[in-house]
Amino acid sequence: MRNLIFISFLFLLFSCKGDSQKKEAKQETKQEPEWFSIELAKTLTDATTDQKPYSTFVKDIEYIPLQTTSKSLIGGGRRGIKIHAVTKKVIVADMKIFNRKDGRYIGDLLSRGQGPKEYLYPDFLVADDDREEFYLVESDKKRMHIVGYDNSYKKEAAWDNDFTKNMIALGNGNLLIIRGQMLKYGYDDFQIINIDTNKVLSKRSSSAFTNLENIVDHKHIVKYNTNGMIVTTAKNIFWRYKDNIRYYDYLTDSLFTIDKDMHVKSIGTLDFEKLKNTKDQAQVPFFKQSFFTWSIHKIVETSDEILFSFNSRMMKPRGGSNYFLTYSKVDKTTKITTQGDRVLPEGILPPSPYINDFDNGVAFSPTHATQNESAYYDLISAESIKELVEEKGAAAYTTEKEKAFKAMADTLKYDDNEVVGILHVDW
Repeated sequence: MRNLIFISFLFLLFSCKGDSQKKEAKQETKQEPEWFSIELAKTLTDATTDQKPYSTFVKDIEYIPLQTTSKSLIGGGRRGIKIHAVTKKVIVADMKIFNRKDGRYIGDLLSRGQGPKEYLYPDFLVADDDREEFYLVESDKKRMHIVGYDNSYKKEAAWDNDFTKNMIALGNGNLLIIRGQMLKYGYDDFQIINIDTNKVLSKRSSSAFTNLENIVDHKHIVKYNTNGMIVTTAKNIFWRYKDNIRYYDYLTDSLFTIDKDMHVKSIGTLDFEKLKNTKDQAQVPFFKQSFFTWSIHKIVETSDEILFSFNSRMMKPRGGSNYFLTYSKVDKTTKITTQGDRVLPEGILPPSPYINDFDNGVAFSPTHATQNESAYYDLISAESIKELVEEKGAAAYTTEKEKAFKAMADTLKYDDNEVVGILHVDW
């Protein structure tokens, strides 16, 4: 009997210990996001002159030549509509739909015109792979077209989100509406709406304007444009990291994350304030400006680092420099590289701030974020790809990736459609 009681006691003891360990493990999964304190301005004085190798934040490069036929020929930004979208399933370029896997032409996305189920001047296009839907916005018409991947027209929805800057599809019919800059008419960092119910599920306005009586008196963040409207001197930056959407609030130099349940949490600060325009600088007429303006253009996050690309620009004379700040999540240090200040003739672009050390292919800036994955893309002309191969010669291509790049280039003609280059970020 005593042995039975002792065994029962041991069973209860280890059961309690197991429950305690489970509770601790459960608590660990609910930890708050890591806090980032990034010192940009302080690190800028120690910047080194260099270019950013792809290998520091990219794990692979994918090239997808878009099929070239008389029906699928795109404008490439010269005469076409500069609205593109890349998802895991489809590519849209110049309002033409291509298969993501092989670049095969599927068909046109609607048709241009002023009638029902037609577009005239589209502003934004996003896509949802799970629902296989396109969301095409015409702000001046105050409407959104919802179209299936098979080009079936589903419905037209009212659209009254003025001053929308961009959109991100979150799935389940939820759209993240990125707004801002037109301070005279109100400033929303973002809104999340559901297109099925047309309800606002979440909304955030920057704390910089809480109880602010006069926007013009706000230091270093505003200026007048040539039409007399008040605008910010830069913008909020949104990027995707795993299942979350991150963003940098320019007005408060704060970093936030939006999780899949649409909860907003603060995750850090970025001391960009010292580089912003002051109120006195903002009073200088645009045509007389000779001071530097600073702006952040892209933020890319990997499992170990956060990369901020930003630049300085001088109005008179024309010039400036591209910068990269790399923040290490591991040791909490920052490093800045730059191409150095320069004055450029009108119409001359600076060299690429990147080095393609994967395949010696075309180095392009990761300016467009793909949807539903951690990757960035750009459209590269077939002409520039073939010219690069001819310039370097076959002897330069020795590794397997370089051989693959050259083999792809050999399949192209000079007047073929663009090639979609995709940089996959290393998580």
